[in-house]
Amino acid sequence: MSVALSEVARMIQRESGIMLGPSQLPSLQAAIARVDRELTAEALLDGVVSAETVRRLIDEVTIRETFFFRHRSELEAIEWCSLLESARAHGSGVVRVWVAGCASGEEAYTVAILACEAFACASPPVRVLATDIAPTALKQALAGHYGVRAVSTLQGGVRERYFSNLHGVSCVGERLRALVEFRRHNLVRDPIPPAGEQPFDVILCRNVLIYFDRPTVEQVIRALESALAPAGLLLLGAADRLSRQSFPNARAVRPSGVGRRTSRAHTPLYKAPVKPSKQTRTSADVEHSQRIGPPKRAPQRSPPTPAEAMKAADRGELDLAVQIAKDVLAENPLDCQAHFIRGVAEFAREDARAAVEPLRRALFINPNFGLAAFKLACAHDALGELGSARRAYERTLRILDHCAAEQTARSDQLDLFDMAAACHTRLRELSGQATWPMR
Repeated sequence: MSVALSEVARMIQRESGIMLGPSQLPSLQAAIARVDRELTAEALLDGVVSAETVRRLIDEVTIRETFFFRHRSELEAIEWCSLLESARAHGSGVVRVWVAGCASGEEAYTVAILACEAFACASPPVRVLATDIAPTALKQALAGHYGVRAVSTLQGGVRERYFSNLHGVSCVGERLRALVEFRRHNLVRDPIPPAGEQPFDVILCRNVLIYFDRPTVEQVIRALESALAPAGLLLLGAADRLSRQSFPNARAVRPSGVGRRTSRAHTPLYKAPVKPSKQTRTSADVEHSQRIGPPKRAPQRSPPTPAEAMKAADRGELDLAVQIAKDVLAENPLDCQAHFIRGVAEFAREDARAAVEPLRRALFINPNFGLAAFKLACAHDALGELGSARRAYERTLRILDHCAAEQTARSDQLDLFDMAAACHTRLRELSGQATWPMR
């Protein structure tokens, strides 16, 4: 691929935050042709094209793969009544929600449905702002027309209550439309919160940050936190939490409760044990010990656990997470979870080479550990070991297919859809087909 095409990829990253690796350059070339068959990478770099053309190109490289009630357990953990009390305490009569990176609108309308159900009324005290960088996505969201696949997750009479049917197409009803406003917004270039907006009680930015590099992720996270009202909630996606990025300040909601902002200063939950130094005992020491009796035993700390390593990793304390995992493995070299956490933490601190061995060992111990296979594929991919990456992606798909019936939803893991979509997408890229990662 030409140097010019690589420069266009860097331009797109500057303008939108979206990273396009070398393997995606053929797809970028195809996207340029879809914008205009006569358009070239050189023309884009020369500045002879309009800003609208650049926006159209960014629109082309943005995928809107989503559906209603995605990662439902996380959304259902939102405590709407508590949020309303907090909003009223700060002079607002409504719960303000921002869905950043709303794609074609399913998540924004899902939030509106949950609000209606929580408050048991047609007009709940909630306002949802939904934004995306892609005009095509916003056009679809505004239309509010969804096919069978998009609404397949709607259950329990939700479709009948909130949608109408027109020739087999589900159309969003007016009660939801009245709660949601759609607007174009660029998380990298535009103000946060969006111009004219007050702080939000809830911000959802799910499975968007995985396409940004680490500095951009941290920049966006800090900006999103600054856009929260007091006691506000920031919800990240499962893919975001398990990507190679680390989020030093934000914690995503978990099914058991609502996650809240955390401070920059963290007190480590674990310290490696310090072995006492050997000293020679004198006769005076012996006499002293006989007078005062045997020394009191210091309280013994329980052995380190993989859960402590995971907590450290969640807080962004990656060095600590690696150390705890190593200490667990020193006691039990066959602890599958400790190998996995160590590999994920090594990858998160941008040492893909160090991540490979523990992830392999996790798979040696548990051959059906799909998430370990997926992270191993990502590590090989980052190292440019494309043959090994391809085999690991294929292995992940075989594991997911075998274990699909047993998979349960967890807030700290990618679900089957996310992992399978990512594997299929990357395998097509490695085969030279034009495609983009799914959001």
